[in-house]
Amino acid sequence: MLERSAIPDHLYVGTASWNYPSWEGLVYPTGTPEDKVRYLEHYARYFKMVEIDQYFWSLFPPEFARMPDRSEVAAYAAAVPDDFRFTVKAPNSLTLTHFYKRQSAKYQEYAGKPNPYGLLNPDLWDQFIRGLEPLKEKLGAIILQFSYLNKSMLSGVKEFTTKLGRFLDTVNPDLPVAVESRNPNYLGRHYFEFLKERNLPHVYLSGYYMPEPLSVYRKYGNTGDFTLFRLHGGDRRGMERRTGEQWTDIVEDQGGELARIAHLAAEEIRLERDFYLSINNHYEGSSPISIQRFLERWPSGPR
Repeated sequence: MLERSAIPDHLYVGTASWNYPSWEGLVYPTGTPEDKVRYLEHYARYFKMVEIDQYFWSLFPPEFARMPDRSEVAAYAAAVPDDFRFTVKAPNSLTLTHFYKRQSAKYQEYAGKPNPYGLLNPDLWDQFIRGLEPLKEKLGAIILQFSYLNKSMLSGVKEFTTKLGRFLDTVNPDLPVAVESRNPNYLGRHYFEFLKERNLPHVYLSGYYMPEPLSVYRKYGNTGDFTLFRLHGGDRRGMERRTGEQWTDIVEDQGGELARIAHLAAEEIRLERDFYLSINNHYEGSSPISIQRFLERWPSGPR
């Protein structure tokens, strides 16, 4: 089993999802039933944050947008202590302009077709927030994750910020929202000035051909009230082959980046600024072990 580590105040470090049977004996006691709520109860004994990505996968053909089940959300909220926080990826039915090009043979006719709800539909947002309401007191951030958005989807970053601004003016969210753009061409002065004006944190992403997140941070800094990094790694399929999808060992050493982010996080929390760090299994091979490696690199050790 993992060792329980002291985690400083204002630091929220956790994994991207938690429903991994291969973590039995690492995070979950041997013999734990494969149940997301039971898993989460054990997980929360080691960590005080987790990223929920299951609601992201919501846009399915034919025209169907799946939203969170309120009873399931309430069970998640009840499974963790009061100081635990969730970061939640908003449904991709909100943030996609088109269906994914990769579809099963049954739904091939939908491949690349426009999202029938349109980009950033306020009605879908309202449905999503209603389903998420039981988590409100334990919500660290809602992540609006946007795809590459090439010029066949949007003309560029100015059209993107215009649409996002109109959406935010319409829904007027009273919940913490962070923005993740996966188009590196968007990460310039216009984009970051827009986020700063709106007090919206940018999500600093490691992986998916994005620039090294610390270099982006050093150039543009914080844009909102908290900081959020997500570490995903580069070769997702390669990592699955190397691990056999048994997420129990480090197979790709990212210790250097973990150390650099640990020093940044320590600087942030000294200012009593919340720092969120989500680590995916695909980053090093086992996100729970990656978190321990991150804490081991904390300046002078966690306090």
